[in-house]
Amino acid sequence: MLIGGDEVLDPAPPDALPARRPRFPAAPPRLARVVEPAEPPREFASRVPDARLRIADTLLDIPLAAVQALTAMPEIRPLAGAAEGIAGLAWTEWGPVLVLDPTDCEASRAPFLAVLTIEGRRIGLPCERFGPAPRGAAIPEGLKDPDLLRHAPLALPKQKAPETPTRLLLLARVGTAPVAFGVEDVVAVLPAREGGPAPRPSGPVRGLVAHRGDVLPVLDLGESLGGAPVLRGGGSPMLRLAGAAVAVAVTSVGGLRSIPEPDIVGVPGEGTIAALARVDGEPVPVLRARAIAAPFRPAGARP
Repeated sequence: MLIGGDEVLDPAPPDALPARRPRFPAAPPRLARVVEPAEPPREFASRVPDARLRIADTLLDIPLAAVQALTAMPEIRPLAGAAEGIAGLAWTEWGPVLVLDPTDCEASRAPFLAVLTIEGRRIGLPCERFGPAPRGAAIPEGLKDPDLLRHAPLALPKQKAPETPTRLLLLARVGTAPVAFGVEDVVAVLPAREGGPAPRPSGPVRGLVAHRGDVLPVLDLGESLGGAPVLRGGGSPMLRLAGAAVAVAVTSVGGLRSIPEPDIVGVPGEGTIAALARVDGEPVPVLRARAIAAPFRPAGARP
């Protein structure tokens, strides 16, 4: 309706109709979220609708209990020897799916894939829209065809991936080389500072440092590993090792990392290297603290 005029009357004439805001029909819903496969609770069964799929120019009503999910269209791979109406196979979050092309609509071009569970098999229908339908929908007989279902994979429950055990390592650097200690081998990380002069600087001791009331001899981890010292030119962070009253100086401390146990391979023996760990794709030696601190272990201490 188009209404024109020269001016607005205020107040309105007594016989004027009240102004009403035009009401437009709401657009049909477009669902792009996953619909979890769950049977509606019985007390709400009479109010929960079934599902309506729009496939090309066709509307198809499916019982909601048969709809496992609605997801973005995955990549479809052709299936050798497939009958007419089968677009191919796809792998989804819920496992493999036999994707149908019931209306010859080039399934891969559809934005969504409705994942259905029919007679214990997983079937996918390409669709452009997904919305509610009146209750009472039945699975079309064509989707229960034995010749079709024999190609469809079983709708097995999604298996939870087993958790991989991990080990916590403290990463550090000696010069430019990465090293690590098991977190159980480190009592504390001391901030960068120079160790005080030892009473009689000799052997591996390079200074003294106080920590929690203890006076600890300082070892240079670079020298302990047979390389260049790290205490040259200023203070360095230090690690107080467990089981011995000693601190070892390093170039820098990288922090704690949780490393999967399969990525840690032990090195037998009692040498300085206890294991090799794969960290960010690179091998990192995990040092044996008791071997480094052996001269400072108290008598009778457990190895």
